[in-house]
Amino acid sequence: MYNNYNNRGRGGFGGRGSNSSGNSSRETSMIPAAKPLPKDYMTEAGEAMEEIRKESQKNQITPTKLRNLYSLAMCIYDKELRRSESQLLPEDQTKLTLMEMRVLYECGRDNAVKLFVDQTQLLSYLKGIKNSRQAYLNFAHYMEALVAYHRFLGIGGKN
Repeated sequence: MYNNYNNRGRGGFGGRGSNSSGNSSRETSMIPAAKPLPKDYMTEAGEAMEEIRKESQKNQITPTKLRNLYSLAMCIYDKELRRSESQLLPEDQTKLTLMEMRVLYECGRDNAVKLFVDQTQLLSYLKGIKNSRQAYLNFAHYMEALVAYHRFLGIGGKN
């Protein structure tokens, strides 16, 4: 169900230490590589959420879990939006690292979150920000688009 990010466009967390033949291998990483967010992130968000909508109801991220992830992104966004420098503030870079850790933790706790992060490539795009303020602002808009599509498509329970 979850494929290695390095093998396909949309991938997943792959089987750690195993390849398709079942042999043990250290080549397959469970942690996705950094990727820049595409310029057309609205289309990307819509396509990802359409894929998630097709999953069974029990494999869909709940609105509460999604809003929790979104709120992590927004606490940095509010401060960075008012600035004009090209780099994120050092404390916001730290918050970005903490957000990455929180996303990893939530993926380990809940398969629906793991599927969401897999389909949306959230960790790859999060890592792709590095310390660019504009890349972060675009990422925050991508998160907002995911929340909007989640609501519009009626994913994850009562909407």
